[in-house]
Amino acid sequence: MTVSRRPRWLLPFLAGTTLLVAAGLLANLGAMVMSPMIFDSGETSGGWAIFIAIWTAPFVALIGILVGWIGFVRHRTGLSVAGAAVAGIPAAIGVVFYSWVYLT
Repeated sequence: MTVSRRPRWLLPFLAGTTLLVAAGLLANLGAMVMSPMIFDSGETSGGWAIFIAIWTAPFVALIGILVGWIGFVRHRTGLSVAGAAVAGIPAAIGVVFYSWVYLT
């Protein structure tokens, strides 16, 4: 019987990613609470896009980190890294959007 070994960096990587996702979810709560105010000046397609992004980002992050931990338990390093990458997509989009809006 072959015993598959996980890389030593995988557990700290997933733990750190989980903590970052938790911090991101806490930071996103304020945006979620105030998101209906996007429509105070009328409904636009841009307003709906931001509203949908604010409400779907936590679910994407949670699903990604869940997939990462499932991959860790099943000794599938690729699945773990892919899940963590999916969990980081909303944060990456947020950084790009912030830099595009506020730094240009």
